[in-house]
Amino acid sequence: MTVTVRQRRLVRPTRIPATVAVTAGNIALLLIVTANGAIAARSLGAGLRGEFVAAQTWATTAGVVLTFGVTQAIVVDAAPARLLRAPLFAHVALSLVLTVGLFALLAGTGLQPWLTAPGVFGAACLAASAVATSHAAGMAQRRGRMAGSFQLVRIVPALAGAVCTAALVAAGERDPDRWLVTLGVVSLVAALGQLAGSGFGPARGAGARGGPGGLLPPRGFATTARRAYVSVIGAQVIYRLDVLLVAVCLASHQVAFYGVAAAVAGACATVSQSTGMVIFSRLRGAALGDARRIILRGTVLSLAVAAAIALPVGLLAAPAIRIIYGAEFLPAVGATRLLLLASIPLAADYLLIHALLAMNAPGAVTRVQAPVAVLTIVLLVAALRGDGLGAVAAVSVVSYTASAFLLLCAVLRKGSARAVPPASAVPSVAEPAERTFPELGIPQQRVRRPGPGPEAGDGAGVGSEAGLSRTTQSPKETK
Repeated sequence: MTVTVRQRRLVRPTRIPATVAVTAGNIALLLIVTANGAIAARSLGAGLRGEFVAAQTWATTAGVVLTFGVTQAIVVDAAPARLLRAPLFAHVALSLVLTVGLFALLAGTGLQPWLTAPGVFGAACLAASAVATSHAAGMAQRRGRMAGSFQLVRIVPALAGAVCTAALVAAGERDPDRWLVTLGVVSLVAALGQLAGSGFGPARGAGARGGPGGLLPPRGFATTARRAYVSVIGAQVIYRLDVLLVAVCLASHQVAFYGVAAAVAGACATVSQSTGMVIFSRLRGAALGDARRIILRGTVLSLAVAAAIALPVGLLAAPAIRIIYGAEFLPAVGATRLLLLASIPLAADYLLIHALLAMNAPGAVTRVQAPVAVLTIVLLVAALRGDGLGAVAAVSVVSYTASAFLLLCAVLRKGSARAVPPASAVPSVAEPAERTFPELGIPQQRVRRPGPGPEAGDGAGVGSEAGLSRTTQSPKETK
């Protein structure tokens, strides 16, 4: 169908705000979390900061693992949003219960002997808040709200945590357990509030279920989540195993140093990945040939942006760490520079993984992640036998580069593969409302039409079971 000049004027401006909003949101998140980490580091010192980071690392990792692929299914599955409200809140509650047991076990076995009852509950709240935030972000992506809701669901919990950190420092509090329970409870309340306002629609309607059965997701939704979960686990092994093993195997002050390195590198990766986020949103409604070109251009752009950020920051790492965190954390400089180098290929992984999943090729992602995960484990075991954090950070350079290269090769091979047609006919933001594109299994965004009539779609932004989208947080959680 011919696209009129009026339709182009209606559609084209939506891309620029999305790019600006996602980039601005990532930069805001970077500033908030960096300031939060710097204040905490100066207040607690290397030893106590290491204990806090160790518990925080376990909480973040547990939160991602306990998503069970649900966040990806939120974005792409065609189940009505109103049927997801109760299952998603039940999932957050289940995550809280499971992580209370996990941290009680860690405290009881001596892996984290500094944890008391408040610390156990606080760390569990941090894990549950990660699940709730991930679900709220998935709901924002599902509805195509990249320029508004998607930014708020990430920034508001981080901002609430920063306010709590400032209050704890002002009160002179230096007990990591009290830090955990304060930050955990506030973050969880903020995340639940964001999830509650995620546009589920009316609680009752066609297909609504009452009683205990209403706490379970639709069967097709659960199937989509199971398919996504394999890639979630693979990503955790590749992207977060180093931080977790450092938290388990090394002394508290070394955990604090590596936490600073991961925070700086993760912040740069977060800003760089805004390119991949926007490029992926533009794949909606694209034909396969166009999608392949978009992916290749997006990969090159993501790598260029990451290099432009990481290389100058790496050169200035020593004075930056001295100014932001204090001279006590200067031993983190070597690991910081290596992780910054690793953040360059990491910036492309977001787009490449999600492009393959959207092409209905989760098996291709698994075939890449499996050998890279094995390589990561072997190299980390060898690196941890040494004394320096540099060897551990160097593993990320090798594994991230291998992952990005193999994923790019897989995209080039799968570029001509046809995906299952989407179950939704919601019009694309890149085309007029009368036309939909079934070539890619990516949920379609709605187009705002002039006049008093309702928007296209049912308000829930339904998508397709053919592809999978967004993993949870940035692979390196910023401390």
